[in-house]
Amino acid sequence: MTTLTACGKFIHRERINQKLSLVKLSEKAFEHKNYANLIMDIEKNKKPQVAFDTIDKILIALGYELKDLFLKN
Repeated sequence: MTTLTACGKFIHRERINQKLSLVKLSEKAFEHKNYANLIMDIEKNKKPQVAFDTIDKILIALGYELKDLFLKN
């Protein structure tokens, strides 16, 4: 499993656990709903490259830091 795949699975699991829609997470992470499709692509591993700062913003919106991703998996 690649790091990006692990990130996507973690984000999806935590988003569902927190009962957040893609739009709500997009608004929390990026202050705009238009990033919902990007989050969905990350969750489904359809984005070949994603900047760490993008992943970091999503994780912070979920209440985590990047290091938590590696500690939880």
